[in-house]
Amino acid sequence: MLPSERVSIYRLVYPDGNALRDEGVFANAPELVYDEDGSVSYARWPQGRFLTRIAPEAPAAVIDIGLALETDNPEAHESLLDAALAVDAAEAARLVPRVEQWLETPAQWQLPLKTQELPRRRAGPRRDGGDVPRRWSGRP
Repeated sequence: MLPSERVSIYRLVYPDGNALRDEGVFANAPELVYDEDGSVSYARWPQGRFLTRIAPEAPAAVIDIGLALETDNPEAHESLLDAALAVDAAEAARLVPRVEQWLETPAQWQLPLKTQELPRRRAGPRRDGGDVPRRWSGRP
């Protein structure tokens, strides 16, 4: 199935494009669990893979979900960054402040490496007048 067909099916089932979000399907990603021995575990968040797949067809809705999501779940963070990397640079730039926050979370996988891809996709400075943090660029 082509990505546009998946999104078309999604829109047939949820015609206004926001029903899944409005039903709270994306509102909560499971939080990290800190064990007594100091280890950290997490629960999967398959909604993130779905958002990554539909991002090129519904970029604003996906970025809005990323901006609203409050979690320390590394799978959720990486999925939303993957989604941002799949959309227009100006739309992806809206997620920059959230990604900066996610970089502060204690458990991460590939997020620090993936953030280096975002500046390569950007067309210019952020809307708020700032630029992508230097630490994302891989340069000192």
